[in-house]
Amino acid sequence: MERIAAGVTALQRLVLDLRSNRTSREAQLGLNLEATPHVLAGDQNTAARTPVAKLPPRASLGKMRGPAARSSARGQRPRRVCAQSDMPKTAPLGILQPMSKEGKHHYIPVFYLKQWAGKDGRLCEYSNPYDRVRVRNVHPGGTGFVHGLYSVPGLPPEASQYVERTQMQHFDNEAAIALRALLDQKLDDPNLSWEVKIWWAAFLYGLVLRTPKYVAKLQERITKPFIADRIRLERDGTPSAKQAEIPLRAPIAAVEMLPKMFKSKELIQGINKMDWYTLHMSGQKHSLLTSDRPIIMSNGLARPTDFLIIPISPTTLFVAANSPKIEKRLKDMDIDKLVVAVNDRVAKQAVDYVYGIDNSHLLFVSRRLGKRLKSTPLG
Repeated sequence: MERIAAGVTALQRLVLDLRSNRTSREAQLGLNLEATPHVLAGDQNTAARTPVAKLPPRASLGKMRGPAARSSARGQRPRRVCAQSDMPKTAPLGILQPMSKEGKHHYIPVFYLKQWAGKDGRLCEYSNPYDRVRVRNVHPGGTGFVHGLYSVPGLPPEASQYVERTQMQHFDNEAAIALRALLDQKLDDPNLSWEVKIWWAAFLYGLVLRTPKYVAKLQERITKPFIADRIRLERDGTPSAKQAEIPLRAPIAAVEMLPKMFKSKELIQGINKMDWYTLHMSGQKHSLLTSDRPIIMSNGLARPTDFLIIPISPTTLFVAANSPKIEKRLKDMDIDKLVVAVNDRVAKQAVDYVYGIDNSHLLFVSRRLGKRLKSTPLG
């Protein structure tokens, strides 16, 4: 199998047709005005990475309905040990369902991992806790979490969960709606609303920031914590009508900054100005993998050759890019080489987990999991 080259050269630029009053609407969503030049400009000490050198002949840009994906999968019949079902159809996203219980805070959202789940509701998790990759069947809610990851120290037990319950779950619910739209519609469909585009862009950036490693790094930067009062919030993030007589007081925690960082106006606008498309595949030898660092990104997003790629199902890639040359490259590349290239990078970037629909990638993952290549300029 060919390994991924150091990266894709140019992807495609197309300024999305957002409405003229988008700025005011973004304000209604509470978008943060903070700039994040490090992500846009890239790491100046790192050469730009380009993940794929060629792109596929049999892939189709736009949408592929569920039956086509399922018929393609039935033609493959890969061996099943982890997942005993056929290639999963687009999974129900579980919108509005609680995404964490008893302190399970997912840094890999449940709705995202559900796309790799089989008919039994489980996916195949690859991990190497003891320097040897193992596989296990697991439900999407049973992996990719840390207990209390987004808890705020110093607050009462129930109140300490407010970031997870009122912010992170809200982000995931909105992003789940966006994922459904991306899987079910063409990206040029007028029904793909500005809200969908904004929440999906925020979700992509959030995947980079919400990891245990980045949360710990952010907390280390708070050298002079200050005490702050909190108001009680409802689950939708709005202030509660029943406020405590004594304000909730505790030092500001790094996790309380994450929701505003997710909504960085500069980052969201930067991603939305790129050309978006989905690449639906059929007839390939292997399915796409994902991991706890699934985003394949160039060294920044501001240059003409910059891009962002993420698997959003076992047969679908989401691509955002700045160059018009990528569409031709996608159509010209052999589909099996593209899948291998993406899987290679996704597995090498992983910190703890790689995910698939079955264990047929065990040898492939064993040779890559643990390398921990940088996924973005932030790490």
